[in-house]
Amino acid sequence: MRRLGAGARHRRGSWPSGPHFLALVEALLAALDDGLVPGDRAAWAVDLFLLLATAGAAEQSTRNESGAGHEEWDALTTAVQRVSPEEFPHLAAVRQHLLSGPGGARRTWAFEVLINGVLHTPRPRSG
Repeated sequence: MRRLGAGARHRRGSWPSGPHFLALVEALLAALDDGLVPGDRAAWAVDLFLLLATAGAAEQSTRNESGAGHEEWDALTTAVQRVSPEEFPHLAAVRQHLLSGPGGARRTWAFEVLINGVLHTPRPRSG
């Protein structure tokens, strides 16, 4: 059995509480129920959705605090465009897709990937 790392243990033990958090969890569970996700999977999926949302917020916060913006994005884009196909063949093959698309479309896709995975991945028998 895989053991949780310290960060995961901390995350599981530090869920917020209160009426707004409970309303958010209820809304997530209702949406998953509307999508015919079985209750046992929906219950575990809530953590995945909250982790994805938290990660996105943390990333955005880091950019805002550090002043990272167009200059860093332009440097990353240039590096990806100039990558050597001999040294990085997989990256070179998908470089036009790697940084493409608006953030909203990428977030929607990420949530859809989670939902589709939740629908087709049963929970382990012990747990």
